[in-house]
Amino acid sequence: MKNIPIGQHMLRIADENPDNRTVIEIGTNVGSDTRRIYNIFKPCTYYAFEPDPNNYTRFEENPVSDNVILTKCAVGDKDGTTQFNQTDCIHPQSKARFTGASSILNPSELLNKKSGHWMKWTDKITVPICRLDTFMTERGNTDPITFIWCDAQGAEGYIIKGATETLKRTKYFYFEVLPDVFYEGCFLLDEMLKMLPSWEIVEQYSGDILLKNREF
Repeated sequence: MKNIPIGQHMLRIADENPDNRTVIEIGTNVGSDTRRIYNIFKPCTYYAFEPDPNNYTRFEENPVSDNVILTKCAVGDKDGTTQFNQTDCIHPQSKARFTGASSILNPSELLNKKSGHWMKWTDKITVPICRLDTFMTERGNTDPITFIWCDAQGAEGYIIKGATETLKRTKYFYFEVLPDVFYEGCFLLDEMLKMLPSWEIVEQYSGDILLKNREF
């Protein structure tokens, strides 16, 4: 059976939740997905996270909306600072600048082999990091979360660990799933599903998954 595109699911979710929508995007990169997500869910409260200066600088050069609250911070299972591995290279097919594989986790040799060694890991920098639970508590936001979009290059399991309370009041959760250990210490799908016992699969794609919270 052919997958229903995530865009169609988001339109349905927006229709199901016409009022007081709250959306969280973790890993905005330069904002390409942000624009699409925001246009589907607006009006909404929109929290966006991006720790890589190479990305959030370009994000700010082409802002999506004043209503998109961008926080220049990684998200994980701790508060403070962390080491961050940056990529900055040219994609061999598109010939465009590529900064999309940066991560708080170290790339594994398996990722280097899988990519044909074209990814270039340019710098290891220190960036702020926060637990999603801490972020939401500090902002006093106790509303239901309509939708979370998470693309964090292997760090998704750590984000789940730091968002136990936030996820209890989240309706839908869409996140990247790696097929193998492309980053050292990353969690694979079976491990993450065990961390989310009250969630059910809505749609599974080749590299992503959409879950629904059965508590709603």
